[in-house]
Amino acid sequence: MLKNVNGILKSGGKFFIEVRSIHDEIFGLGDQVGRNSFIHDGHFRRFIAKDELELNLIESGFKLLYSEENRGFAPFGNSDPLVIRIIASKIGGD
Repeated sequence: MLKNVNGILKSGGKFFIEVRSIHDEIFGLGDQVGRNSFIHDGHFRRFIAKDELELNLIESGFKLLYSEENRGFAPFGNSDPLVIRIIASKIGGD
C-alpha cells in the first residue's frame, strides 16, 4: 500500500497515517486472523509496530516528518487506545 501511495503523491506530498499500536491493551484479544490481526467483539483490528511502519515508510520513499505513539489521539467513549500517528512526505521526483 505504501508504494502505491508513494506512486500517487507528487514530490513533497504529505501522507498522514494513524493506526493502533501492538502495545495497546487489547492487542492479542479475540481470534487471531493474521499477523497482528484479530477479531474481537465483532471488530477486525490490525495492530502495527511503530518501528516496522517507520522502516516501511522509509523503504517506500518517504521522509518521516513526525512520528509519535501515544494515547489521546483517538478517544471514543470510554476507550483511549494507544495509537501511532505519523506524517511523512514523498522524497524525490514524480
